[in-house]
Amino acid sequence: MTNWNEVEYQQISEDWRHRDNLTWQIPSIIVVIGGALITAAFALNIDLKYLCIVRPILLGFGALLSLCLTFALAQNLWYQVGSGEALIKIANDEGYNLPKDEMRRTLSPKDFCISKKREFIKRLFTKLTGSTLLLILCICIAFILSGLFIWSIVFTKLTGSTLLLSLLISLCIYIVFIFLGLLIWFIISKIRHRN
Repeated sequence: MTNWNEVEYQQISEDWRHRDNLTWQIPSIIVVIGGALITAAFALNIDLKYLCIVRPILLGFGALLSLCLTFALAQNLWYQVGSGEALIKIANDEGYNLPKDEMRRTLSPKDFCISKKREFIKRLFTKLTGSTLLLILCICIAFILSGLFIWSIVFTKLTGSTLLLSLLISLCIYIVFIFLGLLIWFIISKIRHRN
């Protein structure tokens, strides 16, 4: 590699590592904030007429926040794949093929002829398996929070044991999704090791 390629490799490598850190931080934020909002929404001990207003607001905020952060994670993975492809090109002394646009700070997979969703998803499941599973986990949490939000709007008159039962069901669904995510990760890792 030439001196310019070494500098470019180092900068793109830093970008890839930064995106990898974000990939692991965003799901932890979603889990913590989502869990706190679910706990707050179901642990509030206030009058029922206020609970019918506060619970949907908390769960709606959690659903919206988790959807936004999940979208940010998906976008982050998109650009992480682009940075990874750039690193491979530079390592193979093909750095002269990289886009030389001074105004752009990130490399997109489209820059490396990965424009089809199928190719991108294949890269995610073969190269970034853990990150992909975190994305799936975030999608599941966003759906759970959205479902709880809709549930809290429709069934606002629940009290006592019915409320406790609904909370336990929501917790069980949450645990099942985590278990399914781990199972999918295990299956994908076995498939990767066979290839």
